[in-house]
Amino acid sequence: MKIGFVIPRHTYYEKTHAVMEKDYPQHKAEYLLYDNYTEAPDLLRQCREHLDAVIFGGVGPMEYTAERLPQQAIWSAIPKSSSALLRALMEAEQRGWDLARISFDSYSPDFLGEVYEEIGFPEGKHRAFYTTGIISHEVSRNESTLHFHSGLFSRGETDGCITVLYWVHKKLTEEKIPSILAYPPKNSIRQQVEFVMQLHAARNSLPENIAVCLISIDFPAEYSAALQSDYQFMIDRTNILKQVYRFSEQLMGTVVELSPREFMILSTREVIEIATGQYQCWEIIDWMQNNSLQAMSIGAGCGSTVAAARKNAGKAMMKSLNYKKNTVHVLESSEKIIGPFFGKKAPPTARDSIADPHVLEKLLRVADRSKLSVNTVHKIYYFVQCLQHRHFVPKELADFLNISRRSTDRILEKLENSGYAFVTGRRMNKTSGRPVRIMQVHFDGACLPEDREE
Repeated sequence: MKIGFVIPRHTYYEKTHAVMEKDYPQHKAEYLLYDNYTEAPDLLRQCREHLDAVIFGGVGPMEYTAERLPQQAIWSAIPKSSSALLRALMEAEQRGWDLARISFDSYSPDFLGEVYEEIGFPEGKHRAFYTTGIISHEVSRNESTLHFHSGLFSRGETDGCITVLYWVHKKLTEEKIPSILAYPPKNSIRQQVEFVMQLHAARNSLPENIAVCLISIDFPAEYSAALQSDYQFMIDRTNILKQVYRFSEQLMGTVVELSPREFMILSTREVIEIATGQYQCWEIIDWMQNNSLQAMSIGAGCGSTVAAARKNAGKAMMKSLNYKKNTVHVLESSEKIIGPFFGKKAPPTARDSIADPHVLEKLLRVADRSKLSVNTVHKIYYFVQCLQHRHFVPKELADFLNISRRSTDRILEKLENSGYAFVTGRRMNKTSGRPVRIMQVHFDGACLPEDREE
């Protein structure tokens, strides 16, 4: 398969070339590099006949080219992802910028607001974003965006700029205006390569054989407000992302990140039916039910084209979203929606008990005193509720939280220092000579004297 990449020079090219060399050596890559995206149509015109697929560096360059060239192969674009923006924001923080004093282009205020909320940025501190919003792909786009950023910086209203436009980043750098290019991570590049490979294979697929799974994760409001750091948010989100990608592997599909909370998996009907036992068993929903406070809604749809399958998946998703909990619905070629399907391994009474306002107030107090996120404290609360006895060893908690022993020890140390966790004894470890601690957690902050280790 021959894939053409119409992308900016330098960082875009270096990352794309590294991905293709390492992960897709069986495919031939051709790189059409530009400084200004308006060069894209002329670059592609010269070699479009022998390409099976074309991946653009962004939606803007693809739309600009589509108005000037007929599409003769599969076209796709690397989307603006939250991962790219989060990386840019972390770099801005490392540079010492005030995150409330940054100008953006090509991001809508709603998208920026969602990302800032996800990283736990203080409510109300930054809501009037300096952003161009979603700008059209006219010829003057670069010049108007450059004027927007340079004007704000010269008036002293910003510490720097985050842009997705390579030409703008280059000019800002030349004018010695602090600028960060929000280039896509390697994973986003892989997503698009996998996506066009799937589309190329799907051209020979049988009617009604294409399937799309839409996944939406609901982060409650108190989750983001209680985050202690960007790092904690990234850990929690990464744990869920691992399950999304694991699920995609089961479906032999491709993950596309639609937003910080939404994903699309492209696969085939037969594979999904086999992987889910005719839609009866959804392991990712079981995992969410047992290991996360967030709710996951899934809509799966089938169709003769990707567009038709995604439309059906959207209809199924609307059904799942109505349940406000871990739910799956499936819409095949007919109008009849199959479902709902729920997680099968929910801890008894644990999820219901959290609705008690006294319990929630207690856990908020524990999180505040121990300097842990409310999300982590909730998970530990579920873990303790599910124990048939009052004692556990750190490894059991580490396995439940799906984190390392070192991270678990740090959490337990914080709970011990704030009076909520106690060592009640020790036992010999079969794999080493060192005894392991036997722990208890009391969310009331009180422990009977006989329960403490002497």
